Amino acid sequence: MNPLFVCSQNRLRSPTAEAVFSVYPGIKAISADTSTDSDVPVSGDLIEWADPAPPLPTEAG
Repeated sequence: MNPLFVCSQNRLRSPTAEAVFSVYPGIKAISADTSTDSDVPVSGDLIEWADPAPPLPTEAG
């Protein structure tokens, strides 16, 4: 399974999700962001690499 976690700055949520899921056998997680000055920008290649998954809710409740 190849989950791709994307958030706006790749500072807290996405890297945390990558770290949590990467410890499981058979899972190769990557995090990226949508910022214009990104170290790891989300790209077409990453999207093609990732397995499809539903988006997470943006608000609690």
